[in-house]
Amino acid sequence: MTPRIAPLQTPDPTPERALPAGTRLVEYEIESFVAEGSLGLVYRAYDRVLKLHVAIREYLPDALARRGGETEVVLREREHAQCFERGRRAFVAEARVLAQCRHPALPRVLRLLHHHGTTCHVMHCVEGPTLAEHRRALAGPPDAAALRAWLDSLLGALDELHGQVFVHGAVSPGKILMVPGRGPVLLSSDAVRAALISGSTRSMMARLAPGGLPIEQREPSPERPRGPWTDLFALAATLHFHIGGTAPAALAEDTPGRFEPLGALWQRLHGGPAVAPASLGVLDACLAELPHDRPQSVAQLRALLEAHDAASRLQLAGSSGAWAVMHELPAQPVDDLQQTLPFVAARAHAVAAAASVAAPAAARPQRRSRWVTGAALMLMLTVSVAAAAWMRNRQGVAPGPAAVAPAPAQAPRQAPPVTAALLPAAATRPETQVDAAPADRPVSPPAPVAQSEARPPDSPRSRCGARSGYALYQCMQTQCAKRAWAQHAQCRRLREQQSLG
Repeated sequence: MTPRIAPLQTPDPTPERALPAGTRLVEYEIESFVAEGSLGLVYRAYDRVLKLHVAIREYLPDALARRGGETEVVLREREHAQCFERGRRAFVAEARVLAQCRHPALPRVLRLLHHHGTTCHVMHCVEGPTLAEHRRALAGPPDAAALRAWLDSLLGALDELHGQVFVHGAVSPGKILMVPGRGPVLLSSDAVRAALISGSTRSMMARLAPGGLPIEQREPSPERPRGPWTDLFALAATLHFHIGGTAPAALAEDTPGRFEPLGALWQRLHGGPAVAPASLGVLDACLAELPHDRPQSVAQLRALLEAHDAASRLQLAGSSGAWAVMHELPAQPVDDLQQTLPFVAARAHAVAAAASVAAPAAARPQRRSRWVTGAALMLMLTVSVAAAAWMRNRQGVAPGPAAVAPAPAQAPRQAPPVTAALLPAAATRPETQVDAAPADRPVSPPAPVAQSEARPPDSPRSRCGARSGYALYQCMQTQCAKRAWAQHAQCRRLREQQSLG
């Protein structure tokens, strides 16, 4: 069912300090007042030269200046001049950053316009409800596909801003427009407010505001600078609102976990049995209290999202029958087969995914995709088994506890040579020269390896020591990528449930 979108609310009556309709600013004619904030006003205007509608954002901080006459801007007190100019410079710097960005989720600044003692941004005109209004109109949380498209679009916008060494600092439901046919558009940043208000005042205002601000904004300090991690925290908190429909509760000093885990929130709102998207577990890391426990950039967060997407696709392929080719493996057990299978499967999935991406969307029927995945998986599994058997015969490795020794009367089968690049890591070690035993003297089996030498560490979690938060998450990802831990219960839980066991 298509969710119902509420119509745009009628704007409030035009305030006294707004420019009246019909005012001409060079080639732009003010048509109507759109919105008002403590730092300025927004108008809809018409460009009489290019014959198109634009939006004009005027810098007019109400605490420092007022409208004198119809158009002139005058200071309330002479002492405000320095502060007013500091904010105006931040307003100009923000416009220059936005003028360099081309992402559809960012407003495009066309021109800086100086008039009657102040400055304006002239921007492309985009219309739509804010995310807060849009969410109130929905009957329930958005579906997974719409949520991921929304997230990817805003991540792209933040990546462009961070590339300009610019932190938005104000990502929130009221700062995002949901434009029909275009998606989310991120509005004005916190740059002007940060330039006008002292650190102590910002801290006081943050404590009075609803939850959703990171500690570096709630309690500004030189030891906790703002950065991309600040915007990622705010984006994850906004996603929390987008799913749940309510703002996070007011922050508590002694509350370590201020947010319900996104996966649990998703399942609760979808009735319990619904499987939460794997990306939600990654985004919980963005809500860590300390900045160094969060992803440090959009690129780092995207890498984590892509890794979880790949793991989810692999799990789905396994549940849909792609693993049926395992029944065609030889009955002869292989010592490290259980360690090798996850990596062979991952490689086969990567090959299949690359082939799928290379083909046009219209030429990728589901049957061909499954055939490519199955064929690639079968090839990699066969090579792995042959390589492991060849190494046993070459190096005289004793069978593992689960292996069945071949009958004495049977000669060992020699596997064909395999390219070294496709062998497991153990096959690339230098071979040990072994003298051939006479045919009439039986070959003694190699001495068993002492149990204390072959015993692995207790668990992947124990390898991560005292790490916590995002640092623990990264360490567990690294440990679970090793063959020795691929099938460990903690690693399976991390892949399947996004839980750090």
